Amino acid sequence: MEEMNCTCVNGYIFDRKEGPLGYPYDVVRLCPRCLEQSIRRRLPASISGGWEAWKPVPELSHAVGMLKNWKGSPWSVLLHADANSSNLGTGKTHAAWATSIAFASHGKTSRFWRASDYIEACRQAAANEVPWPTVLGPGHDLFILDDLGQDRTTAFGIEQVELLVDSRWSAQAPMLVTSNLTAAQIAETYPRAASRFQDGLMIPWRAPDYRIRRNR
Repeated sequence: MEEMNCTCVNGYIFDRKEGPLGYPYDVVRLCPRCLEQSIRRRLPASISGGWEAWKPVPELSHAVGMLKNWKGSPWSVLLHADANSSNLGTGKTHAAWATSIAFASHGKTSRFWRASDYIEACRQAAANEVPWPTVLGPGHDLFILDDLGQDRTTAFGIEQVELLVDSRWSAQAPMLVTSNLTAAQIAETYPRAASRFQDGLMIPWRAPDYRIRRNR
C-alpha cells in the first residue's frame, strides 16, 4: 500500500491548542489516516516519546510498571516527589506523555495542561467572565495536569486545582497529575484534592536528576 504524506509522528497527532485567552494545552490522539493504513513511524526520543523511546533508571522500575499497567481505573494517578531523592529532572513529565500516548493507542484522547498555564487560564477566564467549563474544555478520556505546585501558590490557584480534581473525581474520569511536591506537601497545600487522590494511585517517583547525570 502506498504511504500517504502525513504530519503525524509514529501515527500519533500532538495538537497544541489555545485555551481561553491564548493559554496553551496539548491534545494527544491517533492519526485517523495512519490508523486506516497501519502506518507507524519511529518516534524520536526528542518528542516526549512513548515508553519505547525511554529507558528509565532502575530506581523507577516499580513506579513505571505501575503506571504502564494503569488503564484509567482507579480514577487517578499522582506521581509525586519522594523526600529522599531529587524532586527535579526525574522523568515525571516524560512518563505523563508516555501515558497519553498509551491511551491514544487505544483510541482515547488526552488533554495535557501545565498546571501554571491552567491556573492562569482560569484566572483570565474569571476576569473576563468566561465560563469555567470553557477552560476545562470538552470531554477527554484522560486529563493530565503537569508540575502541580511548580508556580507560586495562591488561594485562587489552590481553589482552581481542587475544583478540577473534584470534577474529575465526581465523574470518576481518569486524571494523571505530576508534582515536584511530596505527598505530605500536597496534602498540606491541596487538602481536598489530596483526599480525592487517596481513591487513586499514589506513586512516589524516586530517581536522581537525569540532567545532572547527563552532564557528568
